[in-house]
Amino acid sequence: MNPWELPVSIGFNGVEFPIRTDFRDILELEHMLSCGETDALIRCVLFFYRKIHPVDLEFAMDSMLDFYRCGQKPKPPIPGASKERAFAYEQDALLFYAAFLEQYGIDLYETSYLHWWKFRALTDGLSPETQLSRVMGYRTANTAKMSKDMRQHYAEMKRHYALPRDQDARSDKLMDALMAGKDISALL
Repeated sequence: MNPWELPVSIGFNGVEFPIRTDFRDILELEHMLSCGETDALIRCVLFFYRKIHPVDLEFAMDSMLDFYRCGQKPKPPIPGASKERAFAYEQDALLFYAAFLEQYGIDLYETSYLHWWKFRALTDGLSPETQLSRVMGYRTANTAKMSKDMRQHYAEMKRHYALPRDQDARSDKLMDALMAGKDISALL
């Protein structure tokens, strides 16, 4: 696959299947998966492929997850990195909006289309100066070597910007599995 071409379809046995590629559609897929319904994965495949998908359901699911990861191989966890989730697209929608507008001049509410891979690349390129980056830092910071005052400040910020706990643990496992290329069926 050419890294400079953004996919708009998935090929299977010589047939191209059109897929949803706008960032809002992929965020909707993530939301569908996180709801925990037993048929969520099948519903996601039908949504992703616009109701027409490859006959091989395993291939269809694997290709959908590969698209979600922007065609990148799963990365091993960084030793010593925080296990806390840095962000949640739904919870942090306003922070994403502000960061994209501030840094790139992109109004996510007004833009009619933004390919998922572009959205992810732009997200990865956000400056540490954006509020979204600061909030993610508060959520994931290792405070062990900080001064007492700094630890207290980070604890207050972590509480203030905490993600909802009821879905957080489940979402963490689901997102970790998606990004690591693991089977997610047991989490649904």
